Amino acid sequence: MSMEVVRAATKGFNSGNVISIGGSGATVYEGVLQSGSRVAVKRFQAIWPCTKAFVSELAAMLNCPNHPNLVRLAGWCCSKDELVLVYEFMPNGNLDCALHTMGGATLPWEARFRAVLGIASALEYLHDGCDHRILHRDVKSSNVLLDAEFNARLGDFGLARLVSHGGLPHTTQPAGTLGYLAPEYVHSGVATERSDVYSFGVLALEVATGRRPTERGISVVDWVWVLWGRRRLVDAADQRLQGRFVAEEMRRVLLVGLSCVHPDCRKRPGMRRVVKMLDGTAPLTLVPDKKPPVMLQTQVNQASSMNSVDTINTAFYSCR
Repeated sequence: MSMEVVRAATKGFNSGNVISIGGSGATVYEGVLQSGSRVAVKRFQAIWPCTKAFVSELAAMLNCPNHPNLVRLAGWCCSKDELVLVYEFMPNGNLDCALHTMGGATLPWEARFRAVLGIASALEYLHDGCDHRILHRDVKSSNVLLDAEFNARLGDFGLARLVSHGGLPHTTQPAGTLGYLAPEYVHSGVATERSDVYSFGVLALEVATGRRPTERGISVVDWVWVLWGRRRLVDAADQRLQGRFVAEEMRRVLLVGLSCVHPDCRKRPGMRRVVKMLDGTAPLTLVPDKKPPVMLQTQVNQASSMNSVDTINTAFYSCR
């Protein structure tokens, strides 16, 4: 795809076409191709932090291109001072807006459950189904986009890391969004697939309860865990649903969410097991009545010995 095509689609990157500004500083525009297809155009400034995010996102999408719950990359191009990724357009915005700011409208349970299962399937694919394992590192509701049928698609791979299947841990500066980050990752800087699992667990609890990761100073993880210990788990369901949900599905999502945010990373299920627990083909993991304490020093040592932590294969893309 050429830059001329992208410019025409966005009316010369017109400010009236801006949809959002990403965390990496990239600006996202709505565009229309000559074919009539609507697209979302992510434009990066050619400075190093943005270039690094562009390379991470492009490398992730090229290494793991096809899954129904990933936003599809339609094309990309670059010039001397512009870097552009073109995605299919998601007309229903993102899950954060649908849950929290959509004019008081309530996302029905069927769509919520489908979203949780879909994002779990996408993460399983990223972790186990690609040539290289892909750590998303920024799983959160605002990075889950909704298509015309409100199917969930995981997007924004600006913080993603490609890793080999097997190897040694790689320490980085912790990246992502507070409230969704695993405690051992914040402490050690070692990102693993289990830190993605933690973020997914927070997302699952957010979807079921309608509460943000931290609301009025209270962690949704701690709040749901207290209700579980009091045998009142389903009381955590979003009250705006007014009881219109399948109780067994709600219970399953809440318990899977708690198992994914276990403070001990070794006791979190992998995403393949998560998908099976959600769809009812595997028994639920036993969740303790009380949230176990965080053992950060122990976990750093444990994480360093996990076979699932891998070295990063750096991908370079040059503009000609």
